[in-house]
Amino acid sequence: MHEPIRHLFLHRWPLKLLSVILAYAIWLTVTGESSIVNHFSVPLEMNLGDELISVGPTPTQVSVRIRGRATSIRRLDPLNMRLNLDLADSKTGERNVQFSPSDLSGVPKGIVVERFEPARLVLTLDKRMRTALPVFPAIDGEPADGYQFYGATAFPDTLEVEGPASEVSGLNRLLTDTISITGRSRSFMEETGIVPESRNTQVLGEQTLRVQVTIDATSEVRVLSGVPVVLAGQIYEARVTPSVIQVTLAAPAAVLEKIHSGNLRAVVDLADLAPRADPYQLKIRLDYVGIAARELSRITEKAVSTREVRVLLTDRRISE
Repeated sequence: MHEPIRHLFLHRWPLKLLSVILAYAIWLTVTGESSIVNHFSVPLEMNLGDELISVGPTPTQVSVRIRGRATSIRRLDPLNMRLNLDLADSKTGERNVQFSPSDLSGVPKGIVVERFEPARLVLTLDKRMRTALPVFPAIDGEPADGYQFYGATAFPDTLEVEGPASEVSGLNRLLTDTISITGRSRSFMEETGIVPESRNTQVLGEQTLRVQVTIDATSEVRVLSGVPVVLAGQIYEARVTPSVIQVTLAAPAAVLEKIHSGNLRAVVDLADLAPRADPYQLKIRLDYVGIAARELSRITEKAVSTREVRVLLTDRRISE
């Protein structure tokens, strides 16, 4: 009984002893491997959903201190590490967010996350707002002697912006980069950028614009009398007071030569108006017949004898 057991232990005992020694050495190597500390800079990715936006600057990287076996640290791929914050369900206002090891992805088991620098993030969250704003060209300088700046038009003339509601709601325009007209003597087109008036506001889409700047000879002034008042959308017979007005215009001489009381009209819109005992007090608009759009941009209406006329509608239709 004892002999077989003794034989089991003593048979080829040098090889068995060597195996035990090797196994022990391997165990010491594995269990006795030193633990090391390393620091990594990892991207910070925040999910704010479609409704929220962060006001003010936020860090894009966070320093992480981790501890683990040297072999595990060496196998770690920093490019796979991310610090993920899901704040889509947060409320607006100031938020103090504490980083947690569970927020860090790309870290295998056996590695301990010891510290974040900074340890927390202070955010101000606001509702995300999107709106369209008109574009105003920013003009600087004076044209050459004998010439005048008549205006500038941006293409497109409106752009969409997005940002915190507290800032976007207070905006009423977008300005282009400054365009100099110093010494200019003719109209020109220039490409330019846009300058948001709020640092947290983003201009959506194409941000390169074209601006048409109109420059022409210095304007002259001319008074046109006997400009007729014309009724648009008329159904009933009407009496208009006054029936003619006087208009004072300023424009380059070449443009003024094309304007006379025959092609300048004061238009009054009577659409949807019904007869009544009291006269209507209606605003007029000046209509330039046969004048090109590029010339219209050079015309300034200096004075109009009246901006409103009295119109009395009878109950007699003009077709009767």
